[in-house]
Amino acid sequence: MKDIFEDLVIRKGLIGGGNQLQLFKNIRFTMYPARAFSFLLQKLYEDNDLKYIRKLGKKMGRVSSENFKKEIAKMKRLLKKEYQTLPALIELSGFGKIHSFKENKKEIILQIKEHPVITPSKEIYGKKSIACSFYSQIYAEYIKTFRDLNNVQISHNKCLCNGDKLCEWRFKWE
Repeated sequence: MKDIFEDLVIRKGLIGGGNQLQLFKNIRFTMYPARAFSFLLQKLYEDNDLKYIRKLGKKMGRVSSENFKKEIAKMKRLLKKEYQTLPALIELSGFGKIHSFKENKKEIILQIKEHPVITPSKEIYGKKSIACSFYSQIYAEYIKTFRDLNNVQISHNKCLCNGDKLCEWRFKWE
């Protein structure tokens, strides 16, 4: 896949300034440091629990994916058809660079090698990091939103924070 960000800059679908990016002339991204977000997620976990982190990831994924779907419908001319795929949209949303994405009628296997938050979280917290639990919920919500599904079961088969070379999640549905 070509660089989606480069293409969007050329088509003026992605513009920058004032320490933020603007996508589709409507969705604003601030440049929040990923390392700081790692600390924040871990602190929220320590103050609450893993269920809270997953709930937070689910909410963030739902709000983000629904917003993206709505904006993409309005601005399709700025986004080439080859970039209107679920893996490209997840990357475009800022939730990580996808290493591998395999899909069939009942499941998706998603692999990520480098992630702006999971990678520093691994360096800081190692096996105690909860970043993967948070992001698994975001990815599940993107899958549910863009595949019109109600329920998705998640299994985390490989984990950067546990010493694997990548994170791998399997998302299944009926």
